[in-house]
Amino acid sequence: MDTTVRNRFIKSLVDLTTSIENSEVIQTPFPYILIENGIGDDFPTIEEFKKDSRERTFKFPKYFNSNGRMSLEITNRLHESLEFKSLHDLIINKFNLKIPTTGDNIIVKHAHSIDIWEDTSDLDIHDIHLDFLKKGNAYKSEGLEQSETNSELDQLVFSMHIYLPDDDNHINLGTSLYEIPSSLPQSLKIQADFPINIPSMIMASDVDKLIKIKQIPYKRGVVFIHPTSLSSWHQAPIVPTGYIRKSMMFRWDYSSYTSTL
Repeated sequence: MDTTVRNRFIKSLVDLTTSIENSEVIQTPFPYILIENGIGDDFPTIEEFKKDSRERTFKFPKYFNSNGRMSLEITNRLHESLEFKSLHDLIINKFNLKIPTTGDNIIVKHAHSIDIWEDTSDLDIHDIHLDFLKKGNAYKSEGLEQSETNSELDQLVFSMHIYLPDDDNHINLGTSLYEIPSSLPQSLKIQADFPINIPSMIMASDVDKLIKIKQIPYKRGVVFIHPTSLSSWHQAPIVPTGYIRKSMMFRWDYSSYTSTL
């Protein structure tokens, strides 16, 4: 077997695609897929990704610390690989997702990313939130504007989170999933989240009104997949001092913009 980091990574994606295909979509509190052993022992460690970044296999053009999260973006045309496209198509089909379409004065922008995340105790993204990734004026120079209203019709975001801890001694550091009682007013569900620009946060004073349904176990090989919807409320954990929460995030984003030209 080829032992290069890239080939081991690609093979793991092929195996993971098979696991996803055979997995059930859980519906409560919102649609998601949870795979307990989604990757094998041959999946590269974060340290191997970093070491290999000095070669041509992977490149990390972005390596930054934001809100207690060290983020390294993996590139080198992996997004163009057949394996990555197959993974994308499978998730679309499993959740029966609809990609926004271009129309009169409507332009759809597509972005995708694979990032290594290392979260420290400084991580301050503890709000219960949705992953509607509003980009504001990112394309203003092109005469494009994005609606500030969260809608599954004009933005499709879905993600796959792979946990990569060094051990399984911090199982409580997984993502928590929440349900909002229908009795709560809509105003609680649309709150500004400066500076990461996701207008979909629950104010701290209202957190105790939500119902925690499940916490994803933070163990090596756990894979958590979900599309963003108006009900996909979730929360990152508080990381203990001195510990680093390691994971890999795959994210796809299709966003509609209105042309003002």
